[in-house]
Amino acid sequence: MAQEPLGSMISTPLQGGAITRTERALLPAGSFSWAQNIRSEHPGIKKRKGQRRLHTIGDSHNASYNKVLTLYQFEKSEVSETRLFAQMSDGDILEATNDPPTVTTGAFGSESHSGSTGQKAASWGVLGDVLVHSNGVDQHQLFSGTESYVDKFIVFKGSATPPDVPTEGEDYSDEVSGSSGSAVLDDLPAWASHGCFFIKTPVRATSFKFTISKQNGNSATLTCDYRKSDGTWAEVSGGTDTTTSGGATLQVTGGTFSFTAPTDEKPHYQYGECGWWYRFRTDAALDSEVEISAVTFTGLWQDLENVWNGIPQDLIEVWVEGTDVWYNHSSGAIDLDALASGNKILLFCTDPIEAVYWDVGSTPNTNTGLTMTIKYTDGSGSFTTVGTVTDESDGLTKSGWSTFQRQTTARPVQYEGTMYYAYVYEVTFDGALSADTQVGAMIWPVFDIDEYGKSRINCIWANRVVYSFDKWQQYLYVSAQNAPFVLNGEDYGILEAGDGRSNRCVAATRFYNEMIVWQEEKGKEGGCTTLFQGYSPTTFGKLLLSSRIGGLNAKSHAVVDGVLTATATDEEIKTLAFWLSRYGVCATDGRTVHIISDEIGNYFDPSKDECIRRGYEDEHWLEYDSSANVLRIGLVSGSSATVPNVFPVFDITDKTWSFDTPAQELSCMTEVSAGSGDVAVLQIGGGVDDGFVYQLNYGSNDVNTPIDTYVDIVLNGSGLYITLTEYTIRCVAKDVGGIDVTIMDNNLENTRLKDLTLSMAPERPGQTYRRHRKTCEITGHELVMRLRNAADAEEMHLLDLGLMVKAWLGR
Repeated sequence: MAQEPLGSMISTPLQGGAITRTERALLPAGSFSWAQNIRSEHPGIKKRKGQRRLHTIGDSHNASYNKVLTLYQFEKSEVSETRLFAQMSDGDILEATNDPPTVTTGAFGSESHSGSTGQKAASWGVLGDVLVHSNGVDQHQLFSGTESYVDKFIVFKGSATPPDVPTEGEDYSDEVSGSSGSAVLDDLPAWASHGCFFIKTPVRATSFKFTISKQNGNSATLTCDYRKSDGTWAEVSGGTDTTTSGGATLQVTGGTFSFTAPTDEKPHYQYGECGWWYRFRTDAALDSEVEISAVTFTGLWQDLENVWNGIPQDLIEVWVEGTDVWYNHSSGAIDLDALASGNKILLFCTDPIEAVYWDVGSTPNTNTGLTMTIKYTDGSGSFTTVGTVTDESDGLTKSGWSTFQRQTTARPVQYEGTMYYAYVYEVTFDGALSADTQVGAMIWPVFDIDEYGKSRINCIWANRVVYSFDKWQQYLYVSAQNAPFVLNGEDYGILEAGDGRSNRCVAATRFYNEMIVWQEEKGKEGGCTTLFQGYSPTTFGKLLLSSRIGGLNAKSHAVVDGVLTATATDEEIKTLAFWLSRYGVCATDGRTVHIISDEIGNYFDPSKDECIRRGYEDEHWLEYDSSANVLRIGLVSGSSATVPNVFPVFDITDKTWSFDTPAQELSCMTEVSAGSGDVAVLQIGGGVDDGFVYQLNYGSNDVNTPIDTYVDIVLNGSGLYITLTEYTIRCVAKDVGGIDVTIMDNNLENTRLKDLTLSMAPERPGQTYRRHRKTCEITGHELVMRLRNAADAEEMHLLDLGLMVKAWLGR
């Protein structure tokens, strides 16, 4: 019976990936039906590197081990500070004791923050030097770490106690924030003589570090005050001043003033900015030469608050009570000519307020000694007093703020026939105003972040933080530029993702100058992928990339630069975004969406047993591994899995697939800057159920478990019987180890090659490569050659393979 050779013995470089969606018998000859634990050398394939534990004790909770939900490295730019965080399944955020590649003896690290249970995989971002964390069940968290420069440093030397909203002082903010120069505190008076300095921070602080270029020599004690929720100053508790030496504060450079974090602290407005202000005062004057060259602070994890942007707002309108009549005025010109004692001024506001600024211009009230009373509507239709009013306008005799404690029970009303709802405040005086009094009024609004609900995701885009919440889940709230706490004012924006459906936003990322947002896939209509463009609320616009393909969670996307893509006429280098959908692994260049996982599409095919499992969308993950230019993926596959158990790998250069089988399965992955060694960037992953964080791409084993690496190469003649008569294999020479060769005949191992191992050792010392040429006579209509190395601490690097195959034309 005639045989026909199907090719020559010239070896072909090994290159390619697994195709699992197609029946093996239908794959072209030379295809890989399976590729496990390999990395491509383009061409050539080698065994992947292993992984090791970065600490010796796993994190446990209630007698079981925690799952690592996400990993994130917080790196700051203005100061040298790096922190590695692990979000754990019990709600804790742990901070690494050591940065990789150092292995910690003991646990991964200590608890940095404790959150609620039931968290989703968090999204993380950094704006400036402030970390933003969103875990899906708590309010968005912000954290600044240590050694952050303060926002403001202002020295006050006045003839009287600073007003509630001070404006006078010497601003040394730049001098103490890394620039040249120093803040000058020469002869700063004691508090009793109206001397102090104010510091503002972007988040709440628990300590301040002072770099002192000229030390104070006078005996003096330093005290720190904070703003309470009732609008007053109060001394911090537990204040400890390590700048003191010999009874003189601000003597020891590098010393700190630390204190217990107040529980009733609130932002305050002064010097034209709203934020967390601290007042430092002494009980005695400082000496004649005191200078501070830098001030940094330590922050704490805190809930997102909606902090006023510091720009006073106009009122909707103002009503002034006359004799049997009400007069209507605009915010800028309120006629109070001889307003009778007890007659009311009604201020209609879009938001609740805690202060009113009165601009008396050239027409102030000249009747001195009047007391102002302010009331607010609580929703019942009646007015309730705000309590004590600190009236810096002195009864409208001069321009100034009238401040009071914010009222949590203030409610908007439709007052006396108005066509809108507003917060209404009633202002009265205990005496008559002078004739011709005319003023303008502006307000200091307050905002309640709980109106939005709890956190979903965040994204840093256009020098802003973009937040989503569990109320109105298709909407995104874009903070003011470089102001993560400001969700108000003209520089704040609201975006709606998708096509009008209210599917929740599950992930977002920067993409070029744009932002991509993915929504949850629900029902037969799926989800949406939306591209947002612009740089300010007035220029924001959106492009709907897909109204069917959405995303899964916040740890299932990656943006990769420098991807070579082919078109009908040319090849281009592009930046692409990759992500997981229930329909497959997707990619976009910002214009169209492509599914790139056809070769392994069975894992996304609901008719297959290995399809990803419904209800576990929060568990899948995708991350870019720059060490091998691959995407690493974790899928919850099959009807019983609850954590990732299948780990596809997409080679971005070859556009091919393989599969990892880590002995310690992973729930997430990220890249981090190395804390030591010669490699700049390392890859780390989190264990699915053992409480460990692992360094990836390290060593030859998965901890102590050998890596089982092999490729299955399909040999067939399109239904004809074929005979493999000879083969040649070349590999990179290794000091130890071998290549196990197996031939599968219609899925059964052919015993003629049983236990055949080809040595990888060089035939002569100094040789680079090892070659084997073998003869055999194996016949079948569906043959598979398996090349394997599963030995402990061994490497394998295959170069090429040559096959002599003959077809039986008449059989």
